[in-house]
Amino acid sequence: MVQEKQRRAFISYSRVNEEFAIKLTKKLRSLGFPVWFDQLDIPTGARWDEEVEKALRECSIFLIIMTPASINSQNVKDEIGYAIDHGKRILPVLLEECEVPLRLRRFQYVDFTTMNFEEGLESAKELLRGLVDEKSTPVNARTSARAMPTNNNEAESVSTAATQKKPVLTGLGIGVVVAVLLAVAGIGYSILSKGGNNKNPAAEVPAVENPVYQSTTVETPTEHFDIGSTMKGDDGMTLVYVHAGKFNMGNEYGEINEIPVHEVDLEAF
Repeated sequence: MVQEKQRRAFISYSRVNEEFAIKLTKKLRSLGFPVWFDQLDIPTGARWDEEVEKALRECSIFLIIMTPASINSQNVKDEIGYAIDHGKRILPVLLEECEVPLRLRRFQYVDFTTMNFEEGLESAKELLRGLVDEKSTPVNARTSARAMPTNNNEAESVSTAATQKKPVLTGLGIGVVVAVLLAVAGIGYSILSKGGNNKNPAAEVPAVENPVYQSTTVETPTEHFDIGSTMKGDDGMTLVYVHAGKFNMGNEYGEINEIPVHEVDLEAF
């Protein structure tokens, strides 16, 4: 029973179009569609507004009969707003030419202005059957009905920018890139040093036994080192001088647990 209520179609209309609304409701019911209609379903003595709100809450399909009278009806406007805000599937039925509200123009619709009642009923039946049988398929994703006409270019297309994903580069990826660049730079410096500058800058720096520093900042004698300079380490490996510089580190795409993009000042080593 609960599932049946959730698959009902709620009929929204103006009293001016009452005769058509009743006829459409009865025809759809005779075809087996669970349609809710206020004049046929509100019990005698019940509060009208409470029953309408309850039916709106329980339905999954919102069928709106569009005419100038219904579009200008405050009750219909409230019902449209509720249906859209609560994710109901919208099925507009165009009975008379009118200025269609902007928020309804993106939905497919049944056009009774260009066909007789039986032809329009067939179109409505096809759409409703799809909505009842395929509850996950929204009305505006089906191709069995025409797109809502509009005079507003802004309403003719829905922006796809929200569905486009930015390329994601994590902090780990940035670290790998930096490491590769440093390795390539080291290889280049090593090749340059073999071709020309082979002096050992360590031999020019006087050894100091048990140095005592008075501050935590030590000035490195960088004036003795140039790009491509090399020296021997304690383990006998050849070390290549890397000059000081700045680079950006972090993640600009806001990944969780990642450090934001920030500038890092790397000392010479």
